Amino acid sequence: MSNHPFQVGGPLSPKLSVYVERKADEQAYEYVRRMDYLKLIETRQQGKTSLIYRLIDRFKNDNYVFAYFSMEILASKQIDEISWYTYLVDRILLQLKAIPDVEKLLTPKNGREWFRFLSDLAELACQANRKVIIVLDEIGGASSDWATNFFSAMRSAHIHRPIQPAFEYLSFILAGAYNDRALIGDENISPFNVAQQVHLEDFDVGQTRLLTLYLTDSSEVQTLLAEHIHYWTDGQPYLTHWLCRELVGQELTAVTVDLLIDKLCREDNNHLPHVFAFSRNRELKQYVKQIRDGVSFKFIPGNLRKQMKLALMGIIKGNAQGQCQIRNRLYEQMLVHIFVDDDDEKPSGDSPLDTVKKLIIEHRNRLHQLQMQQAAGGMFVDPKIPLEIAKIEEEIDELERQRKDLEGI
Repeated sequence: MSNHPFQVGGPLSPKLSVYVERKADEQAYEYVRRMDYLKLIETRQQGKTSLIYRLIDRFKNDNYVFAYFSMEILASKQIDEISWYTYLVDRILLQLKAIPDVEKLLTPKNGREWFRFLSDLAELACQANRKVIIVLDEIGGASSDWATNFFSAMRSAHIHRPIQPAFEYLSFILAGAYNDRALIGDENISPFNVAQQVHLEDFDVGQTRLLTLYLTDSSEVQTLLAEHIHYWTDGQPYLTHWLCRELVGQELTAVTVDLLIDKLCREDNNHLPHVFAFSRNRELKQYVKQIRDGVSFKFIPGNLRKQMKLALMGIIKGNAQGQCQIRNRLYEQMLVHIFVDDDDEKPSGDSPLDTVKKLIIEHRNRLHQLQMQQAAGGMFVDPKIPLEIAKIEEEIDELERQRKDLEGI
């Protein structure tokens, strides 16, 4: 398959067939349609910018006009406040030429003039019957001495809608891996408090299968590949796309996926370094170690700064019970190397819970290998394989019961 559709690194084109729609797509579409402020707070490589591009494409035939700007560009520049606003506004206006007289707007020099600029822009948009969406991506780059006035003006634009109806024609999408409380401390003047939040969940097995169908015509192999990829990644989008791309032209087996996992752990310098950046901070490292070792913490990143940091790095997330967990098995495997020195200092061996968890991982690995062999063999599969699959499934069920007892679930 020389012309595979997979893309790794950078946002996906809105027309790319391997774009996987999630619940967040429809939620975001509805909020934008209603001109609600929208915030997308997610870790890197979770699909934020791809979703934004998809939204822009979906609205292209309506009376909406988008202006996209990545704030990380400003973060890299050592410039004063006037130059900061000039750089930002110039690039916004370049994308709003569909609105008559927009080029006549005065460039703001500070937060007060930024509000006036937004007010004048909203009036022009109202007169033209065009709804303007300003997309500020990588918004953590807005952190500066003048960020408070910048954000408070956007909040003022929202709360002035009943007084100045033209503001109904202006909205914002605020995206990035950021802590909004760190960007603006006063909640009373924060635009994030009036914005609707959408979460980009990891792919489920069915969504992962939407990608593996590009690898083979065999429905059984598509499903088994999706299950084994999901087993390792828990649906993390970047990892899922990466594995699918690497599987092109390879033998489509669970063993190949496992080998690719090893390759990723050894060679990746695009995704994993950011996820494991926590290891340079002693407090964060100890907290992650506790989570890995089974200590139960309620997942409340909005209230706990260290949880917020770790969630934005991508190493933890909340599970179905609302507790912290390591994001996926691939990261768990990497943590073995991160904590090897700490684990060597333990006075005794693995706890019963650790032992059961390891056995579950080993059993699931063996189960996926057997299922792939069964799919590849078709009618001619060794009759011992289905029997061994059934036996391992029973053993996994028993181990899962033991795990729940040990965790007190």
